[in-house]
Amino acid sequence: MTKSEEKREQILDAAMHCLAKYGMLKSTLDDIAKLMGLKKAALYYYYKNKEAIFHDALEREANRYYEEVQKKIIPQMTASEKLVISVGFYYDYFASRADILELNTQAMIDNHTLIQAIYKQNCKENRSYFAHLIKEGIKSGEFRGMNTEKAAEALRLILETQRLEKFRQAFEQKQKEPDYKQLKKDSLFILDIFINGIKK
Repeated sequence: MTKSEEKREQILDAAMHCLAKYGMLKSTLDDIAKLMGLKKAALYYYYKNKEAIFHDALEREANRYYEEVQKKIIPQMTASEKLVISVGFYYDYFASRADILELNTQAMIDNHTLIQAIYKQNCKENRSYFAHLIKEGIKSGEFRGMNTEKAAEALRLILETQRLEKFRQAFEQKQKEPDYKQLKKDSLFILDIFINGIKK
């Protein structure tokens, strides 16, 4: 890792600490710089603004999730088992990191620009990941033939709609975050219907 890459990693670490302390909307470049013992101007050498820092910090966190979930998956598992582990672990992972992954509920509801940029990137990655697992299931004969991209998008959309509804409910009830345990349970229920259908 070069010195420049090392410094970027330190900036992203500081950004995540600020996220935990102040929330995404209230964190500033001054907060990040202060935590690093730097002046705000020094950050501009690496990033053009706060949004770019948080985008990279949260993208790095998403990549860590995929790395961790891959450790839980073994090649012998069916595509269904891989989907169940991936969806279930998603909520376990983010609940365990909730202290530094606080995506302000009001920002989610208000459609904040930074949240939307991160959201769009996550949608793309989730769709791609689901499509990969569905293709794997079709290839092994576990799933019937279908348009994998459309199926992946349908699954992503159903799960995401449910997640956003839980965020909305948390905001209405003045909770800092949704109940991740219930989110996981509900998501696995949705996934079961997606995989097995509702026919007898």
